[in-house]
Amino acid sequence: MRDRWSDNQPTDTVDGLARRRLLLSAREQAARELDRLTNHALEKLDDVLFEHAEKAASVALQSHFISAVRELRQLRRPLASAFSKQMQKEFDQFFATELLGTHKPAAHSYHNEDTDSLTLMNNVELEEDLAVLAIIAKGEKFYHNALGQLTGLWASLMGRHRLAVADIPVGPDTLANQFRRALAIWPGYQAIKPVVYDVFYEHVVARLGGLYQKLIDDMQQAGIKPVTAYSRARKTPPVGSSRLTEKEHAFSSASRDPVQTKQGVGGYSEPASAIPDEAETSIFGLVTLVRHLLDSQRESLGLPTLDTPSEEWLAPMRPDALVTLLSQLQQQFAAGSSFDLKAAQDSSTSFRRVLSNKLEKMAKQQHQQVHALDQNIIDVVMMLFDFMLGDPTMPDPMKALIAKLQIPVLQVAINDRSFLSNRSHPARSLLNNLSRAAIRWVDDGDYNASSMYGMIEQVVNRVLDSNEQNAALYADVDSDFTDYLQREKRAAKIAEERLSQVSRGQEQLSAARRRVADELDRMMREQMPVSVYKILDEAWRDVLTLTLLREGDSNPAWDKIVSIAERLIDSVIPRDHEWERQKIMRDIPLLLADLREGFFSISYDKAKSAYLLKQLQLCHITVLRGISPPMQPVPKNPNREQLFADTEYMDEQNIQLAQSIEIGQWIRWMREDGTETRGKLSWRSEIADLLLFVDNRGRKTIEMSNEYLNNLFSEDKASVIQEINEPIMDRALREMYGMLRQTTSEKSHFSI
Repeated sequence: MRDRWSDNQPTDTVDGLARRRLLLSAREQAARELDRLTNHALEKLDDVLFEHAEKAASVALQSHFISAVRELRQLRRPLASAFSKQMQKEFDQFFATELLGTHKPAAHSYHNEDTDSLTLMNNVELEEDLAVLAIIAKGEKFYHNALGQLTGLWASLMGRHRLAVADIPVGPDTLANQFRRALAIWPGYQAIKPVVYDVFYEHVVARLGGLYQKLIDDMQQAGIKPVTAYSRARKTPPVGSSRLTEKEHAFSSASRDPVQTKQGVGGYSEPASAIPDEAETSIFGLVTLVRHLLDSQRESLGLPTLDTPSEEWLAPMRPDALVTLLSQLQQQFAAGSSFDLKAAQDSSTSFRRVLSNKLEKMAKQQHQQVHALDQNIIDVVMMLFDFMLGDPTMPDPMKALIAKLQIPVLQVAINDRSFLSNRSHPARSLLNNLSRAAIRWVDDGDYNASSMYGMIEQVVNRVLDSNEQNAALYADVDSDFTDYLQREKRAAKIAEERLSQVSRGQEQLSAARRRVADELDRMMREQMPVSVYKILDEAWRDVLTLTLLREGDSNPAWDKIVSIAERLIDSVIPRDHEWERQKIMRDIPLLLADLREGFFSISYDKAKSAYLLKQLQLCHITVLRGISPPMQPVPKNPNREQLFADTEYMDEQNIQLAQSIEIGQWIRWMREDGTETRGKLSWRSEIADLLLFVDNRGRKTIEMSNEYLNNLFSEDKASVIQEINEPIMDRALREMYGMLRQTTSEKSHFSI
């Protein structure tokens, strides 16, 4: 078996020469279009910089913009040439296997990794980091579907088993990072660079739709069929500053809503749910907000204050050094109970204190400080886990268990900047899937390895025990856990369907018994012979019930069975006239035959049936003599209270509540012993006041009446879990975003 990261054999739809021609054509088309767009962008840059100069808030800033115009005008050709060469190199490396017969070489970090070069990093350069990330996020969002098709087609054309969107040479990631390389030849005012990146996005990245469409059309016309599996991790680190090294992009195919779509570029339809416009679900947006918090605001949110050191020469800590420190702390804080929420909260608080102390110590002894972007990422990840630890929808043992992933998620967030902008990042997907399963978990005391709790514990331990905290690890773990959830879902569906069938059968039986009881009440007299009463109550009641369940009450078979019971009762009523007694005598053999057939249909005890029929014959002999047989008073519905003791039928007050809870909706409630549990409404009786709730495995949790549930709600002992289908990351980010926006608007009036 070939390695799953290796290339597949080339597609059979085109031969080697045709593939080579397609690849060369793609490179030539892309080179021409990128050169055209880049030159156009650099021409527009003069006008944009002049506009900013006119609106500058100070003479000094205006001077910087004017100088930038002059400097960039002189560097226009070298800048365009540098960018073109970088892109040609990207194409050569990307197509190396097909065109040159070699493997793509590993990329090298752009910045010098000496400590002296690291001292140049500051908050101004952080703006450049964020500008590059913004280009990538906006571009990949805008061209999401087009990039997916282009990547799949190129993977097929080149015989690749998997290919990451971040690896293709015309993708926003490559373009933004290579333009950053080229722009490094300009030693101008750093604060103006975000303006340059805005122009690059508007006039280059945002105008690539035509190129993408042409490349896709060429390959489709050649008969290339796109592959559907993509690489989980980027194989080569991106260019950019040294704190962007070891970045691993992951491209995962998120589930798509086939109904709700919005029109994308080049006629592509993109699912609205897959690429939301809300900034509230963007980690990148949160990092931007956190960057603008004042120390007083940070303190009010429980974040450490940022003491600006007086030593300007302090070097920012390298990401790998920070990750190493986090790994050491992971060993220290990995132990602890998985069930104790209070212990998990205390451990989280202790970790933050220890991390802060370690960083202060490194600043004094090693003359290094955490880079502002890394500190912002730490802040946001900690706030995310604070939200999870305080989430009322998740059971406490699950909170304590998932909270152990705080440090590993921090490591992957520091290593992989795509964690900020990629909603489908494997780490984010894994947290969503874990929380989705955790919210539905019912604590039944089963913690073995095959239970839901045991599986989540295995996932957590697998991440904790890994030496490589990257996107590929999370993608593998998430894939395995997703497979487990799918198996559990299928098994739960089968169990739930069986349970619902049983409940429906019980309801039908209860309804049938009630109908039969009503029918017998109608027929029975106040006094009857003992044998007749026993036949009707002990045997014919079951015959009527079985017939009603099988045939219904509109079938002739039901009418026949009812008629036999009526004939039986009528046969023991004394007659005054001889002709009436003769008629009864002629009907008795047919009646006895019908009764025997009914007894046989329900497998009634033969000895009992023979005894009852013999007693009935004695009654008939007495009646044929014109004498009334011995009678006894008939009790009214002797079995009714026993039959329907556990069944409450809906009244008008309960109808509204029954309709307000939908099938599939989850609620949580307090048991009589004070413990909390939860369940999903699986079935609602259309006849009786009965609701059936099941757990995540389709097993019955409880049957309750609407009245009982209404009482729980009234006493605040039950609630509907409204957010159960929304990913916890989206909920957390939205609430955090609102909180940060309120904090910043109240104290600094900052808005993004």
